[in-house]
Amino acid sequence: MPIVLKYGDITNTNPVVDTRNAVGYFTVAANPTNSRNTTFVDLSGKKGSKTRIEVEAEVPGYQSGAKVTAYFKVKDAKKYTAVGTSKVTGSTGHGRVDFKLGKGKIRKAGTFFLRFGAVPYSAGYDARTKTIK
Repeated sequence: MPIVLKYGDITNTNPVVDTRNAVGYFTVAANPTNSRNTTFVDLSGKKGSKTRIEVEAEVPGYQSGAKVTAYFKVKDAKKYTAVGTSKVTGSTGHGRVDFKLGKGKIRKAGTFFLRFGAVPYSAGYDARTKTIK
């Protein structure tokens, strides 16, 4: 947007008009709450000690390259344990996380969530927990 500068004599009867352009740079950062609300996580496979679980998540595209850690907590346990890691891949529109967890990592009667690391345009955040029945 051009900036118009007017200068002249003190009475401003003969002003000289000079138009100049100004450029400003700024970084737009995504709100972590918005990122969390647009993240969808799905688990597929039979939950048990002898099968592998596939985890899929769709996330905003600006999360591409973020480190993702999967956490699981058995019912009545006090702490979550990390059960797998991956990275977000994808394009401008949406990112994707795919990874397979080892046998017995996720069992019935527990809770699961994904933790996304920070990227240049967004802070890290935790996806909503999923109860496994």
